[in-house]
Amino acid sequence: MLDKTMYAALKVKSGQLGYLSSQELIRDLLREKLGKSELEKFGERIERKIKKLV
Repeated sequence: MLDKTMYAALKVKSGQLGYLSSQELIRDLLREKLGKSELEKFGERIERKIKKLV
């Protein structure tokens, strides 16, 4: 879950930003902490393949 530094960053940012932005911040902080999921990696591989074809 959120550690103290992540919570502090979230508290500061959520005061400055709206609800959706704070949700994006949580997602980004968790992604930094946990790494990318397999589904995200798969999506990025597909995006790269599509870009090569186009």
